[in-house]
Amino acid sequence: MDRTLAVWVVSAVLAGGVQAATLRTQTSLVSFPSPSMVSNTSGFDYQSQYADLALDSAGNAHVVSACKAGHIGNVQYRRWTHAANGWSAAKVSFQSGNGFDDNQFVNVAVDDADRVHIVYEHRIATNTSTDPTTPYLLYHAWCTNATGATPLSTNNWFGPTILTAIPTNLQQAGSLISIGSNLLLYARGGTDANGDLRNDIRLDRADWDGAQWVWSPVGPAVTNVGNNTYGGLAVPRLVYDRQTGLLHMNYLDQSSSGPRSQAYTLSPQPTNPVLSSWIPRVQLANINATWYEGNGGVGILDDGRAVALVYLGVNRDNMGAAATNFSRVRSAGVAGTWGAWTNAFPDDRRNLPGNNINTGYGGYTDFAPDGNPGLFMVSGMGFINHWDPKTQAWADVFTNLPPTTDGAPVGNIGVVSAEWPIASKVYHYRRSDMRLYIGTYYLAPVIRGVMLEIR
Repeated sequence: MDRTLAVWVVSAVLAGGVQAATLRTQTSLVSFPSPSMVSNTSGFDYQSQYADLALDSAGNAHVVSACKAGHIGNVQYRRWTHAANGWSAAKVSFQSGNGFDDNQFVNVAVDDADRVHIVYEHRIATNTSTDPTTPYLLYHAWCTNATGATPLSTNNWFGPTILTAIPTNLQQAGSLISIGSNLLLYARGGTDANGDLRNDIRLDRADWDGAQWVWSPVGPAVTNVGNNTYGGLAVPRLVYDRQTGLLHMNYLDQSSSGPRSQAYTLSPQPTNPVLSSWIPRVQLANINATWYEGNGGVGILDDGRAVALVYLGVNRDNMGAAATNFSRVRSAGVAGTWGAWTNAFPDDRRNLPGNNINTGYGGYTDFAPDGNPGLFMVSGMGFINHWDPKTQAWADVFTNLPPTTDGAPVGNIGVVSAEWPIASKVYHYRRSDMRLYIGTYYLAPVIRGVMLEIR
């Protein structure tokens, strides 16, 4: 059933007048009462150099933070309760800062059995100065009853346990997701997964055997056909679409065999995503010599379609005067096809993940469907963007995030959608100021069997 409302789009100028933008307050399917998100201090002890967020079945936001500055490496966890609109309890710490610990690249996921999982890299440095020799090890901590009181006490967590089945010292951003109740998948780039000395995207898995989680390698998901001159393949983001049973992956291709930009692939075998199951990769660049490489990402809609949003120019070191943003849509299914490129933000050249419009580095974006079926995107810029499925155009909807300028991972976003008149919520933890941001929006009202049009 179609749901039709009036559309109101106004022009605005961002703080500082750096880039012109379009502020979206309403589409045919969604309305945004305010462009300001409510921010809540996290209470974490040290600056969040790395962070992640995941939602459970009740809409609660599980937030993790990691730090390695000065070897004070804390890994800390806290839960925001959606129904009560507040933090559930004080933070939980897994590593204490004692002047010798480093922690980085933390991820969190909630499985279908309501268990919370945290994976992170940790090492004990040999001294308090720079230590390039001591390897990082991967650790896994988990807890039952994500929506209850169990995760709120350190004593109720299992682990952290060293994952001896996975190679050490990779020092790469990862992506952790659950496939149902008894399977976790963990993806990382920057690792030689097939012995050819080129950095690939590697997958590992954890299976629940009824008593414990057993980790084992899956192998490469995507292999590097170029070389490691610019780092190879990196920054994977996994998305499992439960409706279609497909496993999607977006990643950064920095091999020298083509344009350095975002790439996309999918596997129809989410429980056994071996190399042969992934469809041929699609590099989201090289429209022509003017729009050849850059950054961005891919989000997955509730109906199974994929939406790409990229910023492209001549070269990511010097994007050129004509550099701008583009979007395209892929139809659902294994045999889906990509549509034509269109301008994502009309009359706005913005660089998506960063603040410098002249460079195309980055890639730490994240996406979440709005439930209607639009799409949100967050990056290092000071706002959250929204894609309208009817116009297939992007615009800003939340505009009060602090920009992140150091290129560290900021890509986390979660959405709790609800039928009107109940408010839907967007959650994002901002590493730069260590605050949880919450935005409010409303899905269009539905009268069963009747289309409601408001003019």
